[in-house]
Amino acid sequence: MSGAYWESGSGFGAYDPAAKAWRRPLLDALVGKTASGLKP
Repeated sequence: MSGAYWESGSGFGAYDPAAKAWRRPLLDALVGKTASGLKP
């Protein structure tokens, strides 16, 4: 399975640059629970 995700500065992104952290519910929805090892 493949997929793509692109965001260009919108307020609804999987990554929060101000907090330097992933928004876990969105990240999990995009890539599943395998995202637990992802770091900013």
